Amino acid sequence: MKRRPSSTAVKAVLIEDSQPDLDDVRIELEAAGQLAVVGIIYKGLFETIRQVTAAKPDVILVDFRLVKGKHPQNVEPTQGSTLAALFKEKARMPDTPVFLVSEGSLSQKDPLLHIKAEPRFFDDLLIKGEIQKDPRAAVERIRAVVAGYGRLSSVSKRTRKTLMDLLGAGEAELDSLMKSEPPAALATGDAWDVTEVAQWIRHTLMGYPGVLYDDLTAACFLGLSLDSFRSKNIAGFFEEASYTGPFCEEEARWWKARLLAKATSYLTDAGEAGPPMAFGQTWRRKRRLRITLSRCNSSGEEPADCVCCLLREAVRREYSLPYVPDGRPAVMDEARVSFKAIRQPHRDFDPGLVAADARPLVRGIQKQTK
Repeated sequence: MKRRPSSTAVKAVLIEDSQPDLDDVRIELEAAGQLAVVGIIYKGLFETIRQVTAAKPDVILVDFRLVKGKHPQNVEPTQGSTLAALFKEKARMPDTPVFLVSEGSLSQKDPLLHIKAEPRFFDDLLIKGEIQKDPRAAVERIRAVVAGYGRLSSVSKRTRKTLMDLLGAGEAELDSLMKSEPPAALATGDAWDVTEVAQWIRHTLMGYPGVLYDDLTAACFLGLSLDSFRSKNIAGFFEEASYTGPFCEEEARWWKARLLAKATSYLTDAGEAGPPMAFGQTWRRKRRLRITLSRCNSSGEEPADCVCCLLREAVRREYSLPYVPDGRPAVMDEARVSFKAIRQPHRDFDPGLVAADARPLVRGIQKQTK
């Protein structure tokens, strides 16, 4: 389960180019509770920076397109990402998270594409329609990011050791962390930057399974259904594998190496050898508890040991193909796409992203009976 940030209200500034838009978003966010919003109408770069700096917010929310009512010859920035980048400069508010607020996603397939391409510009994206639909979820996300930034900013001596301590990483995790394309300062010995580390944690460590696992990936890794993995007995057994570092409030994660160690130890004590996905079957047999195993979405077989990256459903490795949808570090688990997603096909399925040596299989899978 996600850990909830402190109940203390978070102070946000919201920068919009029209009063009606500002009022709508502010009312929706404040109605959810635990977020106090100071509204600022964008009337120019330096005046906006002055007002935001004076407000001393915990988080900055800025409209993605600051163009309404602007004269064509106006030389002021018209995109919120430009303004966000200025706030991230060391001379201003580098340790303050910045969200862009947009009418729609910046990309149909990946709304965070611009964050990955320009990682220092801003931290995350809020869609106005999604705020309106579930303002409480939007506020919880904002507060979780603020809490994570707060933990990073509280560290006075920003060395690799202090960051590893903050992450809760041990010797078993250090090697994989250093292979996961961390900020350069962790290798050079320079003081690390809060924004760089925050975005590495959120968009790499928590974004791709391999060092940390989300709950569905962890469940499949152990051969368990998601409900069984979340059950009291099993959650308690793997509690020490839980990630408790910055941004754990945003979404729960587990250290892969610790899940593996716990599962292997349990299997060994039970007198059985096998991959970690055998854990669920062994636990059910030894403890005689009513748990369910992960079921493959393409064959119906149990247990399934991985996750289809498009459908976010359990799948057995032999009923999936390697997929290359992103530029994740090599230390991360490879993405896999299930036969089910290929047969449908899923709206985002791209045959060109299937690993080259597996592409000849795609046409045959698509011909299979659904």
